[in-house]
Amino acid sequence: MTSQFRITKVKNIALILVAILIPVGNPRWSGMSVIIITLLWLIEGDFRLKLTRLKSNPVLIAFILLFLLYPISLLYTEHQLNGLFNVEKHLAFLFLPLVIFTSELNEKNVRYAMNAFIYTGTFLMFFCILVAMHDYLVTGNIEVQIGQNISNKFLYYGLVRAIPGWHPIYIAMIMNLSVIFYLNKIVKNWKNIPISYKVLLGSVILFSVISILLLNALSGILTLIFIGILSMIYFILKVGKKRLLIAGLILVAGSSAAILSFNRPFREKISAVFTDKLEPTDDAGKRNALSIRLAKWDAGLLVVRENPLFGVGPGDAKYELYKAYQKKKYLYLAEMQYNAHNQYFEFLIAFGLVGFSIYLFIIFHCGVIAVRRRDLLLMSCIIILILAGFSESILDRQQGVLFFSFLVPLILKRNTSNDKAQQ
Repeated sequence: MTSQFRITKVKNIALILVAILIPVGNPRWSGMSVIIITLLWLIEGDFRLKLTRLKSNPVLIAFILLFLLYPISLLYTEHQLNGLFNVEKHLAFLFLPLVIFTSELNEKNVRYAMNAFIYTGTFLMFFCILVAMHDYLVTGNIEVQIGQNISNKFLYYGLVRAIPGWHPIYIAMIMNLSVIFYLNKIVKNWKNIPISYKVLLGSVILFSVISILLLNALSGILTLIFIGILSMIYFILKVGKKRLLIAGLILVAGSSAAILSFNRPFREKISAVFTDKLEPTDDAGKRNALSIRLAKWDAGLLVVRENPLFGVGPGDAKYELYKAYQKKKYLYLAEMQYNAHNQYFEFLIAFGLVGFSIYLFIIFHCGVIAVRRRDLLLMSCIIILILAGFSESILDRQQGVLFFSFLVPLILKRNTSNDKAQQ
């Protein structure tokens, strides 16, 4: 066994380590795992072949360009330390796609990494629910203090408090992908797997759906409904049983009705959108989940109009947005120093049309590949990123950065591996 072969084998194991630590959500652990796999990639060598693979991969080139915008922005940003922090936070945009796309990963390596990611997320979500149940049974109190707010132990931040650093939005993204992952296992092996295994996978899918409802993230629930309908149609077309399509659509409709009936916080959010006047405002007596986001986007648009091409740089983005809040008289938003809560505005503010275009290229190029290859998992991953990006700045936290820079290349690599295996 050659030295290079050993290093490659260890690097593939390190890829599984990265996959396990991303759902855990600890920035230090996941950051160290990315450093380890990058060092192994460098020690492995064979850079001529890796350079060839880089040149022929437009998505990888786009990822590299997207990362380079962060250090380049230091040339014109006023807040250098914040700019450097953003460079560090987004290093995964460079290293993870570079390692995954230029490495010799076979279908088994990719499958193991993907399984590790989904299984870890599912297990940790199960752990959170067990902690909430245990806490409720011991104390008899269903509410818990989270910062300055009172939260239900089984909903939103109250549910994910068991794991430090967890955020409901990002965990909802993982669980939405889990639904498709387990469903895909059933679809691909429908005729060959026993009924008991189908029941097991169906139970895990149901658990993932319930988890998304409990996480109570509006974008996560809407994404679930969207990809639920999409995947159900895909499932029926793949298996070829029309009765299941009708049953599946009824199930999706029934789940949606259950959300509105039993999930009071979600119901109140939806109700406020239709009953309150729709306008950008952060006034205490008028604001709701939508109006306050409209106010953030209104202020963000002001920053974009003043810096349309290259933006203000990520180092200055939150400061310029703060100034815009003040100009627009959004005093509550200025006091809380919120970000734009929209990934598209975040790119426009930080990098203007240049960065925005690179990000859209990655998203839509991968979307085209997903449609062309009829890859439900990749298609769902892109849909999750698109929909979550409308209501959240998903790449402002390391969990979102790693979700994007790890899963998109990994699922694309799985496609490439499958194509090679079929040739």
